[in-house]
Amino acid sequence: SNDVLTLTAPQTAFKKQFSIICKMSGSGNSVEIVNTVKNRSNKAEHFAPWSVTALAPGGIEVIPLNKKDSGFLPNRSFCLWSYSDIYDSRFKLFNHSALLKHDSNCDKAFKAGFNADDGYVAYILGNQLLTINFDKYKNIKYPDFSSNFETYTNKFFLECELVGEERDYQPSEEAGISEVWRIVMVNDTLPPINEQMIEFVSRHINNT
Repeated sequence: SNDVLTLTAPQTAFKKQFSIICKMSGSGNSVEIVNTVKNRSNKAEHFAPWSVTALAPGGIEVIPLNKKDSGFLPNRSFCLWSYSDIYDSRFKLFNHSALLKHDSNCDKAFKAGFNADDGYVAYILGNQLLTINFDKYKNIKYPDFSSNFETYTNKFFLECELVGEERDYQPSEEAGISEVWRIVMVNDTLPPINEQMIEFVSRHINNT
């Protein structure tokens, strides 16, 4: 099909084969991305699929946090990598969202993982708002302290990372992650870098 691009890499030395499928929408402002990894060995292999999107510098990432009322049980989790500074000025944690700002003047790397249940994250750069939509959190095993969404930044870029189910995959079995990228233009003034950002993003998503 003219609106579908499939790229398949050669089998790796670890008996995995990676593919990416890009499907353009008819509207022209969104694209579906499917990342797959196939077990090409002759025995079961233990792994989890992982999709990484590197974004242009200078933007602000908005990560909705789980808002389910779970009573006396926990509903939100996030984890940090060993090199992440919890006092990093680029990272802000609120009740209903987390924000990560890219800063090309900051040499330190930062990475965090979340149990993202809203099924999307957003990145605002200039007058463009990118949303990445993905499956909501499931009752399955995820790696990295049960994170289905992870984010990383350094002085060069910021990454949105989606993580799939961690388990044994049989010979020729394929694991995949599907996501939809959508860009909308925003012409109004950005709010302060605080929890108003999630309201700003939600308003523009709901108006498209």
